[in-house]
Formats: sequence, structure tokens, C-alpha cells
Amino acid sequence: MCGRFGIIHSVEEIEEHFKASFIESSIFSINYNASPGVLLPLIFNTNNAKIDFCNWGMPIFRNSPSKIAINTRIESINEKPFFYQLLKSKRCIIPASGYFEWKKESSIKQPYYIFNKKKSLLAFAGIYSSFKINNKYHNCFSIITTVACEKIKSIHHRMPLIIEKQNFKTWLDEKNNNTSKMLINNNISEDIDFHSVSQKVNSIKNNSAELITKTTIFKGLFD
Repeated sequence: MCGRFGIIHSVEEIEEHFKASFIESSIFSINYNASPGVLLPLIFNTNNAKIDFCNWGMPIFRNSPSKIAINTRIESINEKPFFYQLLKSKRCIIPASGYFEWKKESSIKQPYYIFNKKKSLLAFAGIYSSFKINNKYHNCFSIITTVACEKIKSIHHRMPLIIEKQNFKTWLDEKNNNTSKMLINNNISEDIDFHSVSQKVNSIKNNSAELITKTTIFKGLFD
């Protein structure tokens, strides 16, 4: 799964990488510890690619907006009519600099930061829609997840589905219903790297470069 990620690239870097333009760039701010419920940028519409802001997490039930789906498993998305319709016509890309995952080690859950070894942006596959919450309509998104690539299986068995750069336009094209070839993280292992980070990332109150800085894991005598 993916429950936290960072978006620390600049507006210019994001626009250049995705060949898209922010609708309102002044809303954007660097976020080292993005969490569900936060307003975050996403890319949509292949013909005139735009970057807009959406809330992370889709309400699971219309009458219970507090219960949200922050991730959607690609293996079961076709079995859920609502999510399947979004996969057909409401696809998006969520830009990320890296994401966090936790691994049980001895008596603690050790956080790791997972990123592109060339420091390039990652493109998470997602779906989005509009929901009425507290009498107002909000755009919300969910990150599509898949089986983890070989490189990070030792940390967690799931990971975000990452769209490769040559597939950006095809993935976003609402007229394209043949997305099967893009739903596999083919060569991701070659580009992915990771390192352990501070436990401070556990709290969403913390949000600084310290959270993605490599730390050393000290093991006790009896670990």
C-alpha cells in the first residue's frame, strides 16, 4: 500500500517532467510527508495536460465520507463497478518524489524512503472523481497499487503502480480503454532505490527534509 509520500520537486520541475501546466501554481507547496486527506497535485487530460489539486482519499460510502479509500488494488478494481468506471474514464497521475513504507524489524516498524535513484519524479497511477462532502463538491483521488517489484519486496509486498514516462499520454487518454500493458511495473526495479529514515515520519505533524534523510539502523545485542 501507500500511506505517505513526498512531493519535494519544484513547480517548474513538475511541469517540465510531465509536460503539463498548473492551473493555480500558488496553491502548491513542497510536502515531505503528504498524508491522506491533504490537497495534493495530480495530472489529467492528455489533450491539454493540466495539473490540478485533489484531496487524497475517496469516500467509500456516500453517506460516510470519513471512510476513505486511499489505495485501490489493481487486481480487484475490475470487480467493483464504480472503480472500474473510473479506471475507464477518470485516470490521473499523481506526481511524487518518493514514498514511505514500513517494515517490521525486531520490536519496531522501521520506516523507509523509496525513490528514483536518479532523483527523478515518480508517476503514481490513480483514479479520481467528484464527491459531495459537507454540502460541497470535492475532487478526490485514490492511488492504484500493485504487487511490489523485486527490489522492495523485502520491505513491503505492495507498492504504487508507477506509470513509465513513455506511457503518460496513453494512460491519461480518456479514449484509450486498453491500459493492460501499463498496469505492470515492468522495469521499475532498475530505477528504484531506498534507505531507512527517522521515526519522525510516523507523525504527520513533522514535515521537513530530515524525514527523507538516510539514517543508520542500530540493532541491539539481542536483535
